Amino acid sequence: MQDGRRVNYSLKTSNWTKSCRTLRDIESGAADPDRALKPVAAAAADFVAKLQTERMSGATIQKYRAALLGTPGAARDRQAARYTTPLATAAAAAGVKFVQNIDLEFLEAYRRTWTGGPTTATKRIDRLRSFLGWCVTHGWLRKNPAAGLRPPQERVQPTMPYSRAEFQALLIACDHPKRFESAVIRDNRQRLKALLMLLRFSGLRISDAIMLTPDKMAGGRVKLYTQKTGVAVCVPLPPMVMEELERTPFTYGRFWWWGGRAGVDSTAETWRKRLKLAGAIAGVDGAEWHRFRDTFAVELLLAGVGLEKVSVLLGHRSIRITERHYSPWVSTRQAQAEAEVAAAWAKDPVVQVFELRRESDRETAEVRN
Repeated sequence: MQDGRRVNYSLKTSNWTKSCRTLRDIESGAADPDRALKPVAAAAADFVAKLQTERMSGATIQKYRAALLGTPGAARDRQAARYTTPLATAAAAAGVKFVQNIDLEFLEAYRRTWTGGPTTATKRIDRLRSFLGWCVTHGWLRKNPAAGLRPPQERVQPTMPYSRAEFQALLIACDHPKRFESAVIRDNRQRLKALLMLLRFSGLRISDAIMLTPDKMAGGRVKLYTQKTGVAVCVPLPPMVMEELERTPFTYGRFWWWGGRAGVDSTAETWRKRLKLAGAIAGVDGAEWHRFRDTFAVELLLAGVGLEKVSVLLGHRSIRITERHYSPWVSTRQAQAEAEVAAAWAKDPVVQVFELRRESDRETAEVRN
């Protein structure tokens, strides 16, 4: 019985446990008996196709596909360390064939199989909520069972930018004569040096930087839409960076770092290995691309640039993202500002008169004693 009426409805399963679970979902309102059953894998495939029509970035679509359907082909082995069992596979193994059979109990059991840290778990929960919320919109579910999944407590580690000495050491390493001998490697050495300078003074993600072409740098500034979020970014560059790029030969067409065949991730990995080599020569531990973006942001904050402006230059969708990653450096900037205020007191005539009067009173008291 549902809402006072008898419901004749095939659950399309011979499993008594699954039948009872589906019946419970119908009675509680989690599933809609008047809606055709939708297989989990088919719904996940439709959801990924929907993301593609919305022109979401390829990297984001790949993460949803890996989390819901898995990564096909040779790429599956490369993704194994980043994703646990995809939702469709886990559902099939648990006998949850249709979207209408997905409930909080299944999701909690599925969550216990995940690997990775708190950040990874939080992102996976967000993707599940997006997918199952879309299923609610289509009427396959009446409520989102993933809403009951609580994200783990996450301790945000402060970002660690390069020190100025480390950055200089990396640039010097690019000119190391004994590690780069052939003409091809010598050109890549120049390309690497230009890439490091571009990342340091633009704050771009590596995926945007390696696909850069001169037409996106008119007027001495980088102007593009970021691949990850699609947010417009416009950042002026120092003349020395522009001059370094002018000395850098192209690899393919009008690209400095992309070879024309490999994908963005493969190209970034190729240049990451060269960065690691430069880091080994320079004695810089943990030489990674994102630290250049961190250095760009932190140096601006320490120079007194407002957090809101830094957020715009980084291409963040919300200032809360900037606060989350760079709040420790905002407090450092506050301490720096307080020290400058204290230094300004020495030039304030009102403060000087007060200090002279206090000094005179102290000397008078000493004479009396």
